[in-house]
Amino acid sequence: MVPAGALYDPDFRDAAAPAPFNWTLTSSTVGFAERQKGGGLHVTYYGHEDGALASQLLLLPPGRYALSASGSANGGNVDPLRWALICAKGNKSIATSPLAAALAGGWAFDVPADCPAQRLELQGSASDMPQQAEVTLRSVRLSRGGGNA
Repeated sequence: MVPAGALYDPDFRDAAAPAPFNWTLTSSTVGFAERQKGGGLHVTYYGHEDGALASQLLLLPPGRYALSASGSANGGNVDPLRWALICAKGNKSIATSPLAAALAGGWAFDVPADCPAQRLELQGSASDMPQQAEVTLRSVRLSRGGGNA
């Protein structure tokens, strides 16, 4: 298990709690992310520029973790979307994984000892041929331990 409160609002139901420990959702030229009535997160990525669509500050102790998500691709293409874990100190990338991996069973990563605070981001990643992506996430789960990175 993960320490209590490690991932706040995993079902995207609490719009009232303030950032940075709740989800920060984007509405910009990158795309938009919005909570759905009754829970869930609808995300549309426009495909023209890189950027975060949803993010949350975490305080994970060093060790191995696994992130999984449940949801569905609207239109089938989630290739431009990925999860990223970034060390808040120095804004250094710790690990990234395609969203498809989290939807298909999970993404494992290690939090280093020299990174006391992390930012989890759902990002859109532009390519030479812009690809729009749309997904509805029902939940995101974080657990201690995990399989292959």
